[in-house]
Amino acid sequence: MAMTTSGRSDDDLLLAALGEALDANRPSDALLAAGKEAFDWRDADGELARLTYDSLLDSGAVLARRAAGSSARSLSFDSPTLTLEVEVGPSHVAGQVVPSQAAQVVLQTTAHDDRETAVDADGYFTIARGAHGPSAGDELVRIRCSTATGTVVTDWVRI
Repeated sequence: MAMTTSGRSDDDLLLAALGEALDANRPSDALLAAGKEAFDWRDADGELARLTYDSLLDSGAVLARRAAGSSARSLSFDSPTLTLEVEVGPSHVAGQVVPSQAAQVVLQTTAHDDRETAVDADGYFTIARGAHGPSAGDELVRIRCSTATGTVVTDWVRI
Protein backbone atom coordinates (compact mmCIF):
# COMPACT_ATOMS: atom_id res chain seq x y z
CA MET A 1 0.00 0.00 0.00
CA ALA A 2 1.62 3.18 -1.15
CA MET A 3 1.05 6.47 0.62
CA THR A 4 2.09 9.85 -0.58
CA THR A 5 3.72 11.99 2.03
CA SER A 6 5.10 15.42 1.92
CA GLY A 7 8.24 14.23 3.61
CA ARG A 8 7.03 15.58 6.94
CA SER A 9 6.03 13.39 9.86
CA ASP A 10 2.87 13.88 11.87
CA ASP A 11 5.01 15.39 14.65
CA ASP A 12 6.46 17.95 12.25
CA LEU A 13 2.98 18.88 11.04
CA LEU A 14 1.75 19.23 14.63
CA LEU A 15 4.71 21.41 15.60
CA ALA A 16 4.18 23.61 12.55
CA ALA A 17 0.48 24.04 13.42
CA LEU A 18 1.34 24.88 17.03
CA GLY A 19 3.94 27.41 15.87
CA GLU A 20 1.39 29.12 13.65
CA ALA A 21 -1.14 29.24 16.50
CA LEU A 22 1.44 30.79 18.84
CA ASP A 23 2.52 33.35 16.25
CA ALA A 24 -1.11 34.39 15.72
CA ASN A 25 -1.57 35.00 19.46
CA ARG A 26 1.80 36.57 20.23
CA PRO A 27 1.48 39.50 22.70
CA SER A 28 2.20 42.99 21.42
CA ASP A 29 5.49 44.73 22.21
CA ALA A 30 3.59 47.13 24.49
CA LEU A 31 2.08 44.24 26.45
CA LEU A 32 5.48 42.56 26.79
CA ALA A 33 7.02 45.84 28.01
CA ALA A 34 4.22 46.28 30.57
CA GLY A 35 4.77 42.73 31.80
CA LYS A 36 8.50 43.33 32.19
CA GLU A 37 7.84 46.56 34.10
CA ALA A 38 5.41 44.77 36.42
CA PHE A 39 8.03 42.10 37.07
CA ASP A 40 10.71 44.75 37.69
CA TRP A 41 8.81 46.20 40.65
CA ARG A 42 10.23 43.49 42.80
CA ASP A 43 13.72 44.10 43.98
CA ALA A 44 15.73 41.29 45.55
CA ASP A 45 17.97 43.66 47.50
CA GLY A 46 15.39 46.32 48.33
CA GLU A 47 12.91 46.51 51.15
CA LEU A 48 9.47 47.72 50.03
CA ALA A 49 8.24 51.03 51.43
CA ARG A 50 4.47 51.13 51.20
CA LEU A 51 2.45 54.22 50.35
CA THR A 52 0.73 55.24 53.59
CA TYR A 53 -0.45 58.76 52.70
CA ASP A 54 -1.40 60.50 49.47
CA SER A 55 -2.78 64.03 49.59
CA LEU A 56 -4.79 63.31 46.42
CA LEU A 57 -6.88 60.94 48.51
CA ASP A 58 -7.27 63.43 51.39
CA SER A 59 -10.15 65.77 50.51
CA GLY A 60 -9.11 68.24 53.22
CA ALA A 61 -5.58 68.46 51.82
CA VAL A 62 -6.91 68.94 48.28
CA LEU A 63 -9.07 71.88 49.42
CA ALA A 64 -6.16 73.42 51.37
CA ARG A 65 -3.85 73.13 48.32
CA ARG A 66 -6.45 74.78 46.09
CA ALA A 67 -7.00 77.60 48.59
CA ALA A 68 -3.24 78.21 48.85
CA GLY A 69 -2.81 78.03 45.08
CA SER A 70 -0.37 75.14 45.42
CA SER A 71 -0.15 72.24 43.01
CA ALA A 72 2.21 70.22 45.22
CA ARG A 73 1.20 66.70 46.15
CA SER A 74 2.32 65.04 49.38
CA LEU A 75 3.14 61.36 49.68
CA SER A 76 4.44 59.29 52.57
CA PHE A 77 6.09 55.87 52.24
CA ASP A 78 6.85 53.72 55.29
CA SER A 79 9.18 50.77 55.69
CA PRO A 80 10.38 49.06 58.86
CA THR A 81 13.68 51.00 58.70
CA LEU A 82 12.74 54.47 57.43
CA THR A 83 10.05 56.81 56.15
CA LEU A 84 10.18 58.86 52.96
CA GLU A 85 8.15 62.07 53.06
CA VAL A 86 7.77 63.30 49.48
CA GLU A 87 6.39 66.43 47.83
CA VAL A 88 5.69 66.30 44.09
CA GLY A 89 5.69 69.60 42.24
CA PRO A 90 5.33 70.34 38.54
CA SER A 91 9.10 70.45 37.97
CA HIS A 92 10.60 68.56 40.90
CA VAL A 93 10.25 65.84 43.51
CA ALA A 94 11.50 66.87 46.96
CA GLY A 95 11.55 64.87 50.14
CA GLN A 96 13.03 63.90 53.44
CA VAL A 97 14.43 60.62 54.71
CA VAL A 98 13.32 59.99 58.32
CA PRO A 99 15.36 59.37 60.38
CA SER A 100 17.96 61.63 58.75
CA GLN A 101 20.94 59.67 57.48
CA ALA A 102 23.43 59.57 54.64
CA ALA A 103 21.69 58.20 51.55
CA GLN A 104 21.47 58.22 47.78
CA VAL A 105 18.01 58.68 46.30
CA VAL A 106 17.05 57.69 42.77
CA LEU A 107 13.79 58.70 41.10
CA GLN A 108 13.11 55.75 38.78
CA THR A 109 10.69 55.93 35.86
CA THR A 110 9.19 53.27 33.63
CA ALA A 111 10.87 55.12 30.73
CA HIS A 112 14.23 54.40 32.44
CA ASP A 113 14.90 58.15 32.67
CA ASP A 114 16.27 57.74 36.21
CA ARG A 115 17.59 60.73 38.16
CA GLU A 116 19.81 60.47 41.26
CA THR A 117 20.87 62.77 44.08
CA ALA A 118 22.48 62.63 47.51
CA VAL A 119 20.52 63.30 50.67
CA ASP A 120 21.82 66.26 52.71
CA ALA A 121 22.76 66.15 56.41
CA ASP A 122 19.16 66.87 57.45
CA GLY A 123 17.77 64.09 55.27
CA TYR A 124 16.43 66.37 52.49
CA PHE A 125 16.66 65.82 48.73
CA THR A 126 15.35 67.44 45.55
CA ILE A 127 15.26 65.84 42.11
CA ALA A 128 14.19 67.59 38.92
CA ARG A 129 11.45 65.86 36.97
CA GLY A 130 12.20 64.92 33.38
CA ALA A 131 11.64 67.77 30.95
CA HIS A 132 10.77 65.46 28.08
CA GLY A 133 8.80 62.87 29.99
CA PRO A 134 5.06 62.30 30.19
CA SER A 135 2.74 65.15 31.07
CA ALA A 136 2.03 65.89 34.72
CA GLY A 137 -0.18 63.26 36.27
CA ASP A 138 0.92 60.67 33.75
CA GLU A 139 4.42 59.68 34.88
CA LEU A 140 4.85 56.37 36.71
CA VAL A 141 7.73 56.55 39.20
CA ARG A 142 9.20 54.98 42.30
CA ILE A 143 11.94 56.10 44.66
CA ARG A 144 14.96 54.00 45.58
CA CYS A 145 16.76 55.07 48.74
CA SER A 146 20.10 53.44 49.55
CA THR A 147 21.56 53.92 53.02
CA ALA A 148 24.46 52.34 54.87
CA THR A 149 22.07 49.72 56.29
CA GLY A 150 20.25 48.77 53.09
CA THR A 151 17.99 49.80 50.25
CA VAL A 152 14.34 50.82 50.41
CA VAL A 153 12.16 50.99 47.29
CA THR A 154 8.74 52.63 47.21
CA ASP A 155 5.60 51.43 45.49
CA TRP A 156 5.15 52.68 41.92
CA VAL A 157 2.98 55.82 41.87
CA ARG A 158 1.59 57.93 39.07
CA ILE A 159 2.59 61.58 39.46
